[in-house]
Amino acid sequence: MSYYHNLKTKLLCSVFILFSSILVGGTTGKISGMVVDKETGEPLIGCNIIVEGMSIGAATTLDGTYFILN
Repeated sequence: MSYYHNLKTKLLCSVFILFSSILVGGTTGKISGMVVDKETGEPLIGCNIIVEGMSIGAATTLDGTYFILN
């Protein structure tokens, strides 16, 4: 009986580790884009980009582009 209990415990631990690594892998990434004036199409410099509900963001560069990691 002890053999099956150990096997079941090892199987459950393996499944837990597999699924937890998948969840952690989904929390990283990169958001990027470009901010331009609607009328002229000129890039907007120094605009603040903020992700709603989180405390992360970025500012646009001289060519209007930005990127946010994680």
